Amino acid sequence: MANADRVLDCLMEVVAGLARFPERGSHPRELAALGITDYRQTAFKPYRVTYRGLGRRVVIYLIVDGRREMHSVLARRLLGA
Repeated sequence: MANADRVLDCLMEVVAGLARFPERGSHPRELAALGITDYRQTAFKPYRVTYRGLGRRVVIYLIVDGRREMHSVLARRLLGA
């Protein structure tokens, strides 16, 4: 339970940072290789947070263990493939 609380605290810090500076994240290399630059990512290891800035809002699309094979995860979750 303590580990889950720590992960949640870290996630909340990441989200708060995105609310202030949404452009600071990098483009996921798996998507950038396809020419898709609508999404950005930030990390708190081992997790990757994939999001998109929409005006004054930040929409989080994916929080995933970054040790997973990301091509299929991103294609399935973000591109509907």
